[in-house]
Amino acid sequence: MKLQHEKSESHVLAQPKHFSGIIQLIIGYDLCGWKVNKIAEAVKLTPSRVSVIINSPLYKGQREDRRKEFMEQLVDKKTDEIVAGDPIEHRIKQLATKAIEVKGILLENSGSDFVRNSVASDLLDRAGYKPEVKKTITSIEVTEKMAGRFERILSNGRDQDAGEGKIRIKTEVSE
Repeated sequence: MKLQHEKSESHVLAQPKHFSGIIQLIIGYDLCGWKVNKIAEAVKLTPSRVSVIINSPLYKGQREDRRKEFMEQLVDKKTDEIVAGDPIEHRIKQLATKAIEVKGILLENSGSDFVRNSVASDLLDRAGYKPEVKKTITSIEVTEKMAGRFERILSNGRDQDAGEGKIRIKTEVSE
């Protein structure tokens, strides 16, 4: 492996100058043992670009810092806490499982059509199936006199000429 001062000028210019999210991803994959081609595919870069990044001083320093950080967490048994997760989140998930079981029982065994319909709608909503929104479009033709009144109301009471003939007002109502 060449030292930094032995590399070509174009190679040095192609190296990253700032730490970025992509470099952080590459470090993560690298620390997990992924090979350059697999990393390149995952981060949507060419293998040669990933190789330039991996061999840059910026990357090497950041990678070593992350490796030390992970090793310290391993020694401090922080990984056990990370794997176990947040105890509150774990309890919420347990209760959510019980809640969905209760909803299932209500859906299947409730004597009330209202309760079954409400539970079914709630479950469909949570699963991402929203009810179709129905719209009603209405057209109303009004006389010139009425049009003038609408114009005055819409213009905050200022008296304006409504023009000749009739105007058409369209409204949409969602149910």
